[in-house]
Amino acid sequence: MDSADDSVRGSSAAFLIRVGRCHEPLAPEPMILDLDLLGRIALGRGEQDRLVQEDDRSRLELADPWMSGEHAQIETFRAGPELWAILEDRGSTNGCRVNGQEVDRHQLEHGDLVELGQTFWSYYQAPLEDKEQVLERAHDGGPV
Repeated sequence: MDSADDSVRGSSAAFLIRVGRCHEPLAPEPMILDLDLLGRIALGRGEQDRLVQEDDRSRLELADPWMSGEHAQIETFRAGPELWAILEDRGSTNGCRVNGQEVDRHQLEHGDLVELGQTFWSYYQAPLEDKEQVLERAHDGGPV
């Protein structure tokens, strides 16, 4: 095994998985964000759900009328195998909630339920070697 493999072993991948929307409870497909891949992502209201990537910036626009145009930002940081994801409210009208508690800034932990507007997300952290399996399960609507 070479040193590149050694540096990945024990590393984590971070995902935000949309688990529901109050205003559209029968949304057909889950949405899965690979936070480690995106690095920093802004989340806000848009006319439709879409990911906009320009240069080194990512913005997820969501068709959620309860979200502000600039609602929140999530940024991931990596130091060796350690990974942190920080959620920050960007001055939204309806705030950001994690596990039912309103937060301005919060370090996400595995299993956190994040509420932005009326869209609910689950924060999931998994070993990097399980990344593809997690994405497949989440996309199929199964437990991750």
